[in-house]
Amino acid sequence: MFQIEFKEGFIKLITAILLLSGYFLIFLPVYLPYLKRWQLNHMRKQRGSQSTQSKIFKTVTNMLETAYGKATPNMVYSFLLIMVTLYVVVAVTLMINSFSILSALTSAAILPAMVYGYLSIRIYKNRVKISFEGTVAINELTNNYRIQHRNLIEALEYTSNELTEKAPLMRALFLNMTYRLRDAQSEVEIRESIAMMGYTVQTSWAHQLVNLFNIAVIKGEDITDGLIEVANDLSRLEELNEFKKRENNQSRMMLYVLSPLLLVGSAVALFTLFDFTFEKYISYQFQSPIGFKMFFFMIVSFTGAILMYKLFTQSKNDF
Repeated sequence: MFQIEFKEGFIKLITAILLLSGYFLIFLPVYLPYLKRWQLNHMRKQRGSQSTQSKIFKTVTNMLETAYGKATPNMVYSFLLIMVTLYVVVAVTLMINSFSILSALTSAAILPAMVYGYLSIRIYKNRVKISFEGTVAINELTNNYRIQHRNLIEALEYTSNELTEKAPLMRALFLNMTYRLRDAQSEVEIRESIAMMGYTVQTSWAHQLVNLFNIAVIKGEDITDGLIEVANDLSRLEELNEFKKRENNQSRMMLYVLSPLLLVGSAVALFTLFDFTFEKYISYQFQSPIGFKMFFFMIVSFTGAILMYKLFTQSKNDF
């Protein structure tokens, strides 16, 4: 009975999606010129200050740029559209399959939250990688800063050209910052452009660089001593990182040994002591509404546990 209702609900959902897609394609020539005109006007507004953008748009832009190295307006709007579409599709599917309206709306938020979680994991992994590129990048920047007669923007551009293989993430960060600083037309835009580095790396030494860059670009003061001090601090972190790595390896070894033993022991106990079979598992899990709900929440919990493990087993190069 549950399988029949599930199939009927799934067919209804697919039919509704196909009908909406058909209407979209039929009326596409009517509103396509308006869409192109809106996109052109929007692109013109994007060139210049970002102070008029909404907080959500800025947050998503910063996240996508940190995760993938770039974030165009089309990427931001596509991401927001995908999140909303996922929520609506999952909510409708759950309501069709015996979920109440409240539980369906609540449970549907889990999938977009998982997408947000994946993006957060990717951002954190990039922050871990880029934090270990700081020593090389700052040493190169300090040298170029002297060569370019204390011109920070020129030093950033020359440094980014030299970091293609040594520090690719810092290269992209410096290059994007160079473009923003050259297009900046006010002190607010300068501060926003430089603050992106603090958000991207999110370490104490990155925030020190943000303060130094603001002093160099806005006030025009010499920051050579400050750059050297930050580079020396990063060099002293190497010994501390080796100690942390040894402790983390010991903890992971215990987890890798105990987790398989617990899983295998649980399976053996179920099949040998409690007369459990694979057929019973399929019947309990997928052929009853309660089993299907429990399977859904189990997958969500399992995926969340993996994401949390990936998040907290890596540490950034920071004090």
